[in-house]
Amino acid sequence: MYCSEYCAGEEVHTTVVSLPPTYDVTQLCESSATASSSSEYINKIRKRLNEDVSARVEREKRRRKVLVEQLTAHEALEVR
Repeated sequence: MYCSEYCAGEEVHTTVVSLPPTYDVTQLCESSATASSSSEYINKIRKRLNEDVSARVEREKRRRKVLVEQLTAHEALEVR
C-alpha cells in the first residue's frame, strides 16, 4: 500500500508500507501532515525572529543617528 495514495496534495514520501491490521493509514498521513504543519509553524517563528532582529538593528541605527544630530545641535547652541 502506498501512503501517497491517501495524502493528496501533501509532501509525503511514496514508500511501500506494511502496517499491522489495526493501524489506520490515514493516521500515518495525518501525522505526516501534522509534522509538516509543525515545521511550517516553526519556520514562520524563525522568520519572524530574524525579522525582529533586523528591525531592532535598524531602530538602533536610527536612534543613534537622531542622538548624534541632537548632540551636534546642542553643542552648536552652546557655542553661540
